[in-house]
Amino acid sequence: MKTQNTSMRSRFVNPAALRYDFNRLSSDRSRTKSAQRIAKQQPLIPPSRSAQSERRHKKLLLEQQLATNPFIKGSKQPFSAPDFANIHNEDYLPAFCKGLAENKKEIQAIIQNPEKPTFENTIEPLSRGGKLMGDVAAVLFNLLSAHRTTALHKLAGKIESLSNDHAAATFTNAELFARVEAVYNQREKLDTEQRRLVESYYRTFADNGVSLPLQEQARVQAIDQRLSKLSLQFGDNVLKDTNSFEIWVIHKTDLDGIPADIVSGAAQRAGEKGRPDAWLFTAEPQSAKAVLRTAKNRELRRKVYEGYTTRGSRGNDNDNRAVVREIVQLRAERAHILGYESHAHYALKDRMAKTPEAANKLLQKMWDAAVVKTKQEKIELQKFADTLESQPTGLEPWDWSFYSELLRQKDYGFDNEALRPYLVLEKVRDAAFHLANRLYGLTFEPRADVAGYHPDVEAVDVKDANGKHLGLLYLDYYQRDEKASGAWMNNYREQQRVDGQGVRPIICNCCNFPQPRDGKPSLLDFSQVETLFHEFGHAIHGLVANTRYSELSGTNVARDFVEMPSQIMENWPGQPEFLKTFAHHYQTGEAIPDELIAKMERADKFNKGAETLAYLTSAIIDMRWHSLQHGQIANDLDPIAFEQKVLEEIGHVREVMPYHLSTHFKHLFSGGYSAGYYSYLWSEMLDADAFVPFKENGLYHQPTAKKLFTCLSSGASEDEMALYVALRGREPTPDALMARRGFT
Repeated sequence: MKTQNTSMRSRFVNPAALRYDFNRLSSDRSRTKSAQRIAKQQPLIPPSRSAQSERRHKKLLLEQQLATNPFIKGSKQPFSAPDFANIHNEDYLPAFCKGLAENKKEIQAIIQNPEKPTFENTIEPLSRGGKLMGDVAAVLFNLLSAHRTTALHKLAGKIESLSNDHAAATFTNAELFARVEAVYNQREKLDTEQRRLVESYYRTFADNGVSLPLQEQARVQAIDQRLSKLSLQFGDNVLKDTNSFEIWVIHKTDLDGIPADIVSGAAQRAGEKGRPDAWLFTAEPQSAKAVLRTAKNRELRRKVYEGYTTRGSRGNDNDNRAVVREIVQLRAERAHILGYESHAHYALKDRMAKTPEAANKLLQKMWDAAVVKTKQEKIELQKFADTLESQPTGLEPWDWSFYSELLRQKDYGFDNEALRPYLVLEKVRDAAFHLANRLYGLTFEPRADVAGYHPDVEAVDVKDANGKHLGLLYLDYYQRDEKASGAWMNNYREQQRVDGQGVRPIICNCCNFPQPRDGKPSLLDFSQVETLFHEFGHAIHGLVANTRYSELSGTNVARDFVEMPSQIMENWPGQPEFLKTFAHHYQTGEAIPDELIAKMERADKFNKGAETLAYLTSAIIDMRWHSLQHGQIANDLDPIAFEQKVLEEIGHVREVMPYHLSTHFKHLFSGGYSAGYYSYLWSEMLDADAFVPFKENGLYHQPTAKKLFTCLSSGASEDEMALYVALRGREPTPDALMARRGFT
């Protein structure tokens, strides 16, 4: 699982159709009634002439400012790309507020339309509305990730609050829902794409409780507000507990084996606390995992392991056990009110798996195979550890990573760093372009005349096989202090068709690759190569989109499907035939040696049982929590005891450390992956299965490439399973994934 590749796509496509769990529900009608009550209680005092003059002056000034606002004025950049050079912090909020007012009028016009509700007079204007809001939010929230400043962060908080309140008011508006429901009830008369769109809108209204009795609506709103607070509290507790846990080292020999950068960081932390003669370790994940993998001092590994795995459950002010219990209780209650068996059933209804049973079936099949493989690895690892220790002892969870790394080096002799001189960023990028050309006929033309938001950003005009403009692609590859960590794909503009005219997308790939230094180009390790191809796969998904409605365009697909188009691209760099086309030494030009490729391929399947088991343990814990029904979660339930019971029932291999445990599982309790952690594996099943025809028939097999192109360009205009069946001729199976991991 490559969690570092998880894309962070902006959801501010169409603020009138944002699909969130809205936490601050409000309505314009309630505000109006409050204002009317206040007006009745006090006399109306006419403003003075000077006050009226001042008001007119301010209004005129605002109109002048809006007339020159780059979001309202429009961009003169090629392809109407954002005019970053002329967008200033003071432009965002006025433009967004103007767009908000416009969208309220658009929604009111839908409600007041005297004609019978139809797709054309209700759903389409709802979909097309809010363009100015979307333009502003897209730029702001993309820059917040790629080019963050304190000012942008403050603006984002204001605009996100306005957007959430507006969207919540929209999706709890009974009059608007009545029109949407009328179209929904006649949806069989619509074509597939129209039906998909109206069904999506209907579910969004329903999930916000619009058709519930007022008392239950209020309860859903209260639950959402409480969950929002608990989510923030959970994340804060994890961060504080991670950083407050301290392990002091005073003897340099205890640091043997630990990488220099991790030691340097520990020395810096100690120095900041007035101890320049010592080293301070915390439970920070990157540092903790490095220590567990490399530290020769077993006692240090044990302390780090215990600090890492007990985050959020130490009985201090940062303890998350009560928070976990309440979050699970509230999610189960909300699902019950909305008519679902459990939160898992609620969460999976719009995903490719559809039901918890389908997700659990995949998890169980992989678990059975991974347990067998892990037990074999355990025997091998114990024998190896015994040869290194004068007094052999049984393996513990804090030993597995350490001995696995030593065994990998001994048996495979593979050092990932040995690949770096052969993997020049520009050549890797060009190889991705070449692959898209061979598969789909796409071409990529750099555009120096399109300004980006930073000098590092390169703009590329992407054209289809006929030479027609397909979309604009920003490439932002280098690490910067103001850029968020990780890698992602975002949309500045999504593809759609308006009044028969195509609106082509503007896509951005952001990564954190090393800057060229000391005359050397940016050199990547192999995982970074996979990251580049992964995010490029997301970009292709957005660029080739060909749907009528932005809500169904490109990457706006089910969460357990969205990673397939990106993960499948990671397969090509691992194929020697393709790797040799671009992996050349940056100094000598020598092609990567076959011997080095062979070592890489052998090492790829090492320790896969334990790696898979570590992921599956967390995914199963997620599904067990969120399959609990309302009333099944006692007020004194201990999350640690619940978790241990699950581990015992599934036959967990004790020596393998899970990726995440409940009290610090941010994906579930402060992120968006509740009942969704399985989706990483589901998407990997899809990509492994979908790549099989390329392995069997050739890496550029055109019949398969054409089917894949159709799948990508369809977005969510059809059911994701139907798209996959059209691609492969059948539903997916985990066979190829199991073979990839060496389970067969």
